Formats: sequence, C-alpha cells, structure tokens
Amino acid sequence: MTDAPPSRRRAWPVILLATVIAGSLAGAGAVAWTQSNADTVAGLTPVLTPSSPAPTEPPLATADPSPSIPALPNRDFEAGNKGPGVRILQRILAGLDYDIGNIDGRFGDDTHHAVVAFQKVQGLPRDGVVGKATRRALADPVVPVPRHPKRRGTSIEVDLTRQVLYLVQEGDIGRIVDVSTGGGYTFVSRGVTKVAMTVTGDYEVYLQKDGWYESSVGPMYRSSFYLRGFAIHGSASVPPYPASHGCVRVTMSGIDRLWPKLHLGTKVSVYRS
Repeated sequence: MTDAPPSRRRAWPVILLATVIAGSLAGAGAVAWTQSNADTVAGLTPVLTPSSPAPTEPPLATADPSPSIPALPNRDFEAGNKGPGVRILQRILAGLDYDIGNIDGRFGDDTHHAVVAFQKVQGLPRDGVVGKATRRALADPVVPVPRHPKRRGTSIEVDLTRQVLYLVQEGDIGRIVDVSTGGGYTFVSRGVTKVAMTVTGDYEVYLQKDGWYESSVGPMYRSSFYLRGFAIHGSASVPPYPASHGCVRVTMSGIDRLWPKLHLGTKVSVYRS
C-alpha cells in the first residue's frame, strides 16, 4: 500500500518574489548495461527491490495564485528569445521547482525542456512555446506532490503518463525534470525482437556508470541502473513523448545536474498516473 499524500498549495518564497519583482522593474566507468529489459551482462547479478503495484490516481494539488508575483509580458516566448521577460519566465519556473538550469534571460535548451515539463504536468500541448494557455497556467499552476511523501532522504519518482521525473527530498518535490521513457515500439537488439517498454514498480539504484557507454541500442550517459538494463541516463534525444527503448532519458545538462543526487540505494518508483 502506498502513502496517501495530502493536498497542498504552493507557497512562493519571499526571496524569490522580491528578486523577480526587482528584475521586472529593472527592465565511463565499468561495463554498462543496455537499455532493453532483456539485456543482461554475464557475471553481474543485480540487487533488486521487489516491484509493487502502483496506485491508480496521481496526487495533484492546485497552487494558490499569488497576485504579488509579476505577470509575464502579454506575448509568446519560445526558443531563441532573450531578455527580461525570459528571465521572469525562468524565475517563475524555478520557483515551481522545474529544472531550469541557469537563470540567464536566454530561452535555450534547458528553458525549453523546463517549459515542456511544465506543460506535461499541466496537461497542455507539449510544444515548448509559452503561449496564451501556458501563460495562464503559469499564473495559476497545478502543483504535483509525491506519491511517497513519507520517504526519508532523496528518492526518484517517474510518472510515465506525464513523462516527467520528480526528485523527491524529505517528502517534498525538489525538482521536476523532462524525460522520455519506453515508446512501445518493437526493435531488434542482438538478434532478439523486443518491445520498448518501461516497467512500473518500486526499485533501488544498484549500479551506476559515469561517462559514456555505447549499448546495443544507442549511447547512454551517466547511467543509474535500477532494474536489469533499465536506467536513468542522459541522452542527446529527449522528445516530448515516449521514445526510449525502456530507459528513462534525461537531457545531457539535466543528468549532469541530477547525477550528484543519485546514489547506490536511491529508491526509484515508476508508475502511471
């Protein structure tokens, strides 16, 4: 049985609020495993935590709108934009715990994936463009809460339906990361036809490989394995839909920021909402 998390509302940090207002006014280690659930490495026996059924409903709470948070300019924002408006956007996303990278006023790859992750959680089209619907959601966002709020320390939750990863620290979501998981298609690895799927359940990280490894289905970067060949790893391709061979793909810069938080024994929960 899983923990039943309470609803909660977003409390914007005072320091962040002041900063945003001011801004607006101022104008390969060991041999690695492959990505397929059928791939194994001879001589290595993974230590697994038995899988458990996932709850049927994801816990979500509606954020408390704060009129003191400055609104974005009434215009669209997309990749390639830069300036004070983009900086406000980045600070709002950072305040909502999305993995934004640097707050530099430039709408680059990190900001694009943070926007896509936000759109996924809000149930919006995943185009990475901050249009009218996304601006409206930023003013009154739905804020996710972890499925296992009573876990201590740091853990990972992967929502396959929303295609996001939650870094949970002491029962609270500390970071929301854009991911791409198993695409459901068939593929051939080492002469065997397999299905690209990400298995649900509760696990622990049992093996980590820093750096690059060229698996039978593609390169993997900074991999944390939690079930046979399933890993959370960096990839140059993280589309806004399920596309992997079964692993949890994170962007290259995203896994660099996430890697220090992942350790042997880190709990990983994979579920559908």
